[in-house]
Amino acid sequence: MNDVISATNDTYRLLVTEATARQDAELRDLKANLRYDELSVNAWRGSLRNA
Repeated sequence: MNDVISATNDTYRLLVTEATARQDAELRDLKANLRYDELSVNAWRGSLRNA
């Protein structure tokens, strides 16, 4: 029984580590491609005023 629990914990730990690494990579990519677009910001502000 302890072997099964240990194997399950190892698998879970690996899956969490991989998911965290994937999320970190996606966040890095998003940050790297984030650009300030003044036209989009002004359009967004205008839509808030008209709401």
